[in-house]
Amino acid sequence: MNAGAIQSRAKLRRDPGVRSIIAAWRRLTGGRARRDPERRTLVACSGGADSSALALSLASASRGLVIAHVLHDLRPIDQATADRDAACALAQRLGVPFVEASIRPARAPGNAESNARRLRYAALTRLAREHECPFVAVAHHADDAVETLLMRLIRGTGPQGLGGMHEARPLAPSGPTLIRPMLDVTREEVLRICTNAGWIWNEDQTNQDVKRLRAAIRARVLPVLRDLSPGMAKRTAKASVLLAQNATLARETAAALLEQTSENEAPNAAFSLDRMLLRGQSPLVLGEVVRQAARLLGGAMRLDRLNAKSLEAVVRAMKDESNQPREFTLAGLRVAVRSKQVLFVRRATSDRQTRDASPERRQQHYHRPEDHGGGKL
Repeated sequence: MNAGAIQSRAKLRRDPGVRSIIAAWRRLTGGRARRDPERRTLVACSGGADSSALALSLASASRGLVIAHVLHDLRPIDQATADRDAACALAQRLGVPFVEASIRPARAPGNAESNARRLRYAALTRLAREHECPFVAVAHHADDAVETLLMRLIRGTGPQGLGGMHEARPLAPSGPTLIRPMLDVTREEVLRICTNAGWIWNEDQTNQDVKRLRAAIRARVLPVLRDLSPGMAKRTAKASVLLAQNATLARETAAALLEQTSENEAPNAAFSLDRMLLRGQSPLVLGEVVRQAARLLGGAMRLDRLNAKSLEAVVRAMKDESNQPREFTLAGLRVAVRSKQVLFVRRATSDRQTRDASPERRQQHYHRPEDHGGGKL
C-alpha cells in the first residue's frame, strides 16, 4: 500500500465502517475456524466508491485478495475502460493481483441489465475458480438494500421479492460463495472510507439519471427517509436479511412438499399433490410451491410473471373448503384444483416434457440456488 496516497492499514482499520466490513467478512468466510490467510477472496470492483471501499477495507486486514473487474458493453467504451483502469490502479496501490473478464450483455436477447447481472456472476465464478478463491465479495451496502426493497414494493412484489439481499449464497453448486460484507454499512460511511484513504473513485454517470427508478429513489426518496429516521438504512437492511431467511425457509418447505408429488392418470397431468396436505400450509409456502412447479414445468416461461397478484387466486383456491373443480393458467403452467388433489400441468405437454418431470428431474430443479437479491451490475 502506497503510504503517500493511502493511509496505513492500522489507521484505516480504526474507522468504524472498516471494522464492520472486516468483521462481517470474517464471519461470512468461516468465522474463528479460519485464519485470515485462508479466506482468499475475489473482490468484485467496478472502480466506483462502493467496491473501492470494500477493497480498501479488506486489504487493511489481509493480502489474500484478488481484485476483479468485469468489463461490459452497456456503456460507451471510453467510460467502461476508465472504470476498468481505476480498478486496476486500486489493485496496484493495494499490492494485490488484478484480473478481468469481458461480457457482452447488450447483444443478448431480453433485459440488458438482467443479462449483465447473470453474465457478470458467471464471469466472477470463473475468475474465482481460476485464482483459487472460495469467496467472491460484492459491495452491496445498507442503502442498496433499502433501494431494492422500495423498488420491489413499488412494483408490487410478492413475499419472495421482499426477501431482499442474502448475506451469502453459493454462486454454483461446487462454489464459490458470494458474500456481502457491507450490508451494515451506509453510503455515507463508504464515501468516508474512500476519502480517509485518499482514494479518488470513478463515478458512473448512469447513477445520476433520475429517469431510472433506482437513481430516483436514491436522489429523492432516501434523503427524506434519512431526515425522518437517520438510522433507517441499517435497520431496514437487517430486516431485509431476516425476510430473506424467511424466504429461504419457504423455498425449502415447498421443495419438501413437491418431493411428495405423485403420478396422475389425468390427461397431460405432470404431477399432483394432496390438497389436504396443501391446505395446512401458509400462503407464502403455497405461492412458492406454484413457483417451483412453474420453474420445473414451464420451460422458458418468465417467472417474473408469477407475482403476488397472479398467485393470489390459486393459493386461495388451494386453501378454501370448496370441492368445485377450478383451473388457473399462469404463463406456461396450468393449475387444476380438485376436491382432493391439485394438478400441475405444463401447457402443451409432450412426451419428452413428461419424462423431464420424473422425480429425479424434479429433485435437480428444486434445490438449484437462486439469486433473490437485487444489486448493481
